[in-house]
Amino acid sequence: MHIAAAVGTPMVALFGPSNPDEWGPRGGEVEVIYKGLDCRICFHPTCLRGEQNCMQLITIDEVLMAAARLMGQARLAIR
Repeated sequence: MHIAAAVGTPMVALFGPSNPDEWGPRGGEVEVIYKGLDCRICFHPTCLRGEQNCMQLITIDEVLMAAARLMGQARLAIR
């Protein structure tokens, strides 16, 4: 993700417990999907609740829509 951002590659970035404002990509076209649940502040390497909801709540449709927006922007830039 960070290398893609550094070279300007459009991307969809998925975030779980880590904060994209702090750890997110810099530069380039990016769509960030992040749920920001209340439990994210523990920033534990494994989910203490055992739910992994911060990632499971991200839907395939959300990712596809974000990718479609980026592809639409790329088409506009080419014209």
